[in-house]
Amino acid sequence: MIFHSISFHDYMNILKPYIADPEVSLGNAYGDLGNVDHQKELLEKALNIQETHFGPDHWELLSSLTGLSMVYDRLRDFHRKKELLEKSVSIMERSFGSEHYNVGVILAALAQTCGDLGDFKRKKVG
Repeated sequence: MIFHSISFHDYMNILKPYIADPEVSLGNAYGDLGNVDHQKELLEKALNIQETHFGPDHWELLSSLTGLSMVYDRLRDFHRKKELLEKSVSIMERSFGSEHYNVGVILAALAQTCGDLGDFKRKKVG
């Protein structure tokens, strides 16, 4: 058997994109405890890691994007929430097709957000 040794630095570069997963989980736990500011900080950090390693339109970003959309809902920043949900729908449709169950879930959240912004025509049409 042949073993290849890699440096610690190379090993960490391999793992770095997946460090975002616990950041998302921890961020959401802080949100559940009512600490929305810390939740936002951790989710933005996770999103940055994911975008750096996977690109701006990869499905790996969805957990951070949808989590952040919930943060901005709690902060009552519906414009930012709408932007995040629109990006989520775009990525979801490209990655999994427009008939995927979660596309409908995100579209329902987007419709609600359009209603929160007073865009009732868009809320109805989607």
